[in-house]
Amino acid sequence: MKFAQSWQDFMRMPEHKALKESKGIHACKQKYIQEQNKMQWHYPNLINETTSPGQSTNNSIAADGTGTPFVCGNTAEVSTLTFASVLKQEWTGSSDSGELYFDVEAYDGNVDFAASHTNTMKKFRCYYFSRIVSSSTQAEAPTVPATIHGVVTASSVGVVGTSGHFSSSLAHQWQQAINGQVATAVVAGFTNTIAPSTLFTAATSSKGNVLTITNDEKGSVAAISTTFATTTASVATSTTALDTWYHQKDNNDRQTFDGDNLPYRNFPRKSSTALS
Repeated sequence: MKFAQSWQDFMRMPEHKALKESKGIHACKQKYIQEQNKMQWHYPNLINETTSPGQSTNNSIAADGTGTPFVCGNTAEVSTLTFASVLKQEWTGSSDSGELYFDVEAYDGNVDFAASHTNTMKKFRCYYFSRIVSSSTQAEAPTVPATIHGVVTASSVGVVGTSGHFSSSLAHQWQQAINGQVATAVVAGFTNTIAPSTLFTAATSSKGNVLTITNDEKGSVAAISTTFATTTASVATSTTALDTWYHQKDNNDRQTFDGDNLPYRNFPRKSSTALS
């Protein structure tokens, strides 16, 4: 039985030729890496546990007991969205917020052998919508890309010719949605498959203008990003999550690194639950 496959043999297979035609060569490369990991790590007769828990050894590669370790989280990401000190909405005849949102990502805690850990990294998009009271329709049907796994929203409604301050209200709405929205909620036309509270915990500042989101699982993730103008709201990472090697239990002797970067993101990943 083969436990490695050349790129040429991989691309000769009809299903991979079809994948190239439909999604391009990048999708083929990603699947090739994933299949190589599966062949080397999932075959039961080739996997043994060494004296370092979580460090799998492939005997076909190294008979001396060495192998490729798992990465796991060492710290959890903490992100913030801060509204401008004076945030004012002028209500006109077309007060449509447009595509305003911020994205946050988290690791879901499962074992992942996929390249870039695509099976366990979950990204939520937090939209803001506004409309005038007299409007019969509300712009809450955005086009959600396939890279997004969940959606939460916050909104404001006003009367034409008036203005209002609403930053604390929006932050509170997002906080409530992140902490309380159910896994199967249909939000802005998007059907969620995971509850945001399984990934994040949200809190607001005493003044209500700062929303803080803490990842529940430790692990390197993509940083928070937004389409808000900096004059309206800014995002920041107050604690940057870092990874370590799963077998390095000693808290005083751990190597830490950004596991969202190469080569670490192509190592198998598991939860840091067993770490001290």
